[in-house]
Amino acid sequence: MTAGAWAAAYQSSTGHYDEVVDGTGSVRPHWRAFGDLVATATSLPLLLDEPQWREIHSGVIQRAALLDAVLADVYGTQALFSSRVLPASVVTQSAEFLRPLVGVTPAGGHHLIVYATDLGRDADGVWRVLHDRTQAPSGFGRVMGVRADVLRANGRQFTDLRVSGCEPFFVCLDAILRRDGPSDVCLWTPGPFNENHDEHRMLARQLNMRLVEGGDLIVQDAKLYVRTIAGLEPIHAVLRRLDGDFTDPLTLNPKSRLGVAGLVQVLRAGHVVMANSIGAGLAESSALAPHWAALARHLRGENLILKGREGDVALSTLPVFEDGRWRPRQFSLRVFAVQGNDGWQVMPGGLCQFIGAAGGGRAGIADVWVTRPTAPRHEMAISGSRARRSEPLMSRTADHLFWFGRYVERAAAVARALHALETRLATQVLQPGWSETIDLAQLIAAWGAAPYTAPWNAAQIAASNHDHGGSLPWLIQAASSNAERAAGALPTNISDCLGRLRLAFGAERLDQFVALQVRLDGGMGHDQSAAFVAIGRYVERAITGCRLAARYGVGPAADIDGAFALALELRGTAIAADTAPRASLFDALVSNAGSLISVAHDIALITNALLVLPPPAVEIAEAAAANRGDQQMTGLNLRCAAMAQGITGVAEASSGLPVLERLLIRLGDLVATGYLMRRDPIVAVSKGMAP
Repeated sequence: MTAGAWAAAYQSSTGHYDEVVDGTGSVRPHWRAFGDLVATATSLPLLLDEPQWREIHSGVIQRAALLDAVLADVYGTQALFSSRVLPASVVTQSAEFLRPLVGVTPAGGHHLIVYATDLGRDADGVWRVLHDRTQAPSGFGRVMGVRADVLRANGRQFTDLRVSGCEPFFVCLDAILRRDGPSDVCLWTPGPFNENHDEHRMLARQLNMRLVEGGDLIVQDAKLYVRTIAGLEPIHAVLRRLDGDFTDPLTLNPKSRLGVAGLVQVLRAGHVVMANSIGAGLAESSALAPHWAALARHLRGENLILKGREGDVALSTLPVFEDGRWRPRQFSLRVFAVQGNDGWQVMPGGLCQFIGAAGGGRAGIADVWVTRPTAPRHEMAISGSRARRSEPLMSRTADHLFWFGRYVERAAAVARALHALETRLATQVLQPGWSETIDLAQLIAAWGAAPYTAPWNAAQIAASNHDHGGSLPWLIQAASSNAERAAGALPTNISDCLGRLRLAFGAERLDQFVALQVRLDGGMGHDQSAAFVAIGRYVERAITGCRLAARYGVGPAADIDGAFALALELRGTAIAADTAPRASLFDALVSNAGSLISVAHDIALITNALLVLPPPAVEIAEAAAANRGDQQMTGLNLRCAAMAQGITGVAEASSGLPVLERLLIRLGDLVATGYLMRRDPIVAVSKGMAP
């Protein structure tokens, strides 16, 4: 089907301007260059030729500059109130007017650094402003993902049509935020429950910024810092993604759990560039809409290029492929601009946001292509414009990685015990005396995976009860939640493994644990992220190893036939207990560092991981005060070394294994206290998997 034949079959909506075909059903001139793709594609970008874009470009710059000037006056001299061009009551009665910010001049001199506006084309083909976005404009991070998807399908057309790239927008944003340094910038997100959190993560990754939440930040001496495993690091610029009222519970909204106490003090001191300024959301207020035209004439001596919304607008349509044919769908166009050192720069294009059925909500997005036939061919490539220097891991991220590692190994231990129990329940008959089946049910209960109950009930609860804290589904979800919160610090294939693990049952579940552990062993690298996962995993493995050895390898239990073999099975080894002397098997389980299943081996891996990390800040201070040069050999390393050296003697003593276990628990607590955000690690560790 040719483009002309396609146009003849396509039915546009009466009373709406259609972007592809005119009122006679003919393809519009700037779409003809798109060729036969219109007839074969399943999705289309919005095409805007240079004359159409020129009007939008000029109108967006004019409006952004106007809104920035009004915000400067309202939070500054308030001359507009005195001249009666803008009634004071319109501003002061708005919930977005933050009175504590009056008199605060933003660092960098501007209230608006990023501006967005939603435009709609009416039935006459005129673009109108539907909404201004000044609080924390969202969507420009999604542009990158949308364009990448389109390019995979339509890369040749993108190049042939000489579509303008959006990289200059991001380069300008990067430059204005990093004017004081290369690595002191962060993107402040409300957290993973925000609807735009995926965009926040993608944008932070592309722009090489730290992705922080309020709990990651702290104010000291009117300066803003981020908590890292090496101590506090200064922040000089913030790309804000949460509402201004929630940024400071001390000065603004006391109910906020997302903000940083004392932030307004930092802004008053001019120590942080905030994009956008706290209080900039005022410019979104619908109460200001009737006054923009008069404000433009008063402040700029100009009429508005892009007029505001006048009642309901019959929005223009773009074809969308649905139910086997092309249908017209209304949309709005979101355009973005950034204010750099040389003025405002508008991103060529933006986001086409489709309106749902009956005008309700969003129903997908599309890319926007601004075609400039006289421009040189442009090869699209978006990436962070500045390489990020090596910097300490944020404490919260390290916290989630550490607990991800612990929950993975805790879940793996429960999975092995559950598999052993389910196997024996299927093949054994309960008899008087010691029973592996009963013992395994008791072990699962002692580890918190199920209550003390009959073996069948224990197995069922441990395997499938998501609400029982400590059950296998609960532990897998805990590991997944921590992995999600540490997203970006873990390889993407780890998330894939976790997804398959959540769906697996029985023997397949054990296979998926093995696959996950193989990925963690071989795919994490040797950076700080990998170190915290490793420390969490091997602290948990070592504790479990001590408990299994104490339960089955010493005392009366050691003389029971099959007990030590069960311990080896639960440790995840194929060693046969009847092929070697008991002493050598015990050595392989506990004190032989050359044995991959030994506690000593786990301690050695913990020691290696600690060498990757900077010393905890408190130890650096202590070493400096004592004029020592051994900061890298931290107290945590020394504790590991002492445990490794004394493990044989400790294990052989009658009370040695519980002592070693307590030392390992204490080591985990010290990691949490020295590096992580969590301040109640003893409760979190000691209550899990009781011996």
